[in-house]
Amino acid sequence: EKRFNIKIDDDGKRYTILGFIDKLFLYSKKKKALIRDFKTSKFKFKGKEATDNLQALMYSLAVKHLYPKYLQRTPEFLFLKFDLEKDLLGQKGEGVMELPAISEDELEGFEYYLTEIQEYLESFNELEAHSNFAATQNYPSDGSFGGPLSCGFAKEPNQLKKDGTPMWHCAYKFPFEYLILKDKDGNQIKTAFLHNKEELTNIKNDGDTIIKAHYKGCPHWNKPQLQDEFEL
Repeated sequence: EKRFNIKIDDDGKRYTILGFIDKLFLYSKKKKALIRDFKTSKFKFKGKEATDNLQALMYSLAVKHLYPKYLQRTPEFLFLKFDLEKDLLGQKGEGVMELPAISEDELEGFEYYLTEIQEYLESFNELEAHSNFAATQNYPSDGSFGGPLSCGFAKEPNQLKKDGTPMWHCAYKFPFEYLILKDKDGNQIKTAFLHNKEELTNIKNDGDTIIKAHYKGCPHWNKPQLQDEFEL
């Protein structure tokens, strides 16, 4: 796993990207970088996710800054619920999706796009957030995963499908309890779901505290009920 935290403010480009690459292979002789990411989803990328993948752009840009001599950067996604083994002809399994290497021009254009996003986020407020919920967007027409699909169709937590399996939904759709790690001055360091408490205990220092907090759920799906003025 390769962590990156890159801050750029130069030549009209200004942005910050932070993340982790699951596996990074560097071939020094060919100056080639293979960027591998593991996916546990039931479906492979299709539509725009496969042809213009944001994650692939982000990882390739990170490698460009971390290892500038490696000019050939190839993103690869491994979908673990599909066959990853090569067949008798040496063809890769259906779970292996290798995207074309991203050109320098594409990455430069992506940097200017990130600069626009940075400016937008710096002036972002709650009113703008409420005006652009995924639930109010159109369903994607290219077969990709987005809009209301990203919310899931569950109407309550732990709702089951007809076959008895859990119905998927966005992790932030419904209210839940979570944990906050704070330093001795009360500054928030990191948050985690209850079942991921080890993420906090592993980095907890003397004087730090872990407290439980409540998330009210997505404002679109958990609007407060207006009380009838005649109700006693």
